[in-house]
Amino acid sequence: MNSDFIPSAATMTSDERMPTPDEFLFGNGARVEDYFIRRTPISEVICTIEDGQEYSLLISNQELFEGVRARLLELGVRIVERQFSSPGTRPG
Repeated sequence: MNSDFIPSAATMTSDERMPTPDEFLFGNGARVEDYFIRRTPISEVICTIEDGQEYSLLISNQELFEGVRARLLELGVRIVERQFSSPGTRPG
């Protein structure tokens, strides 16, 4: 991905329009394969992989988050399910 900056809803001023989900996701050269959704019993996080590192995309605007999430699901991104273990149990 290149480092061109696409404004997020958190950095936009009131006179700027919110990016479309495709602009947000792919405006900097990212591909569908660069994204996945991590699900836990209490949340869903949109994640990206860049240079072999995983990053969580923190989208503070609920409307944009829902649009981006819906678009990724429509495109068939990978979903990683994470379950919590019960207190006193060890994973494995």
